[in-house]
Amino acid sequence: MRRDWKGTGQPIRDIRVADSPADERGGEVAALKAKAIEAFRILNSFVGDLVAGTRSLELFESPGFSSRLDQNVQRVLRRMCLSHLVITLSKWAELYDRYKGVKPILS
Repeated sequence: MRRDWKGTGQPIRDIRVADSPADERGGEVAALKAKAIEAFRILNSFVGDLVAGTRSLELFESPGFSSRLDQNVQRVLRRMCLSHLVITLSKWAELYDRYKGVKPILS
């Protein structure tokens, strides 16, 4: 993931919104843009979390892997993956509450 804004070398979180053309409207658009960038970065990590939870469950239940595990270990691994997904979806709900003003977050 690129850590700077359009090759300027400035970290994304340190972008000065005062330099944007949105200053004519009081900086509201620039602030909204900065908030949208922040939401995008957070959502990016959620995708990785969701993929990790689902793909690891798929791996744990594959014939080559699950045949070497007893029932109790398989149950623990399923619960671990499920709790990982629940925590990620809980984070999504918090993100939505915080960034629902950034439109469109769900489209």
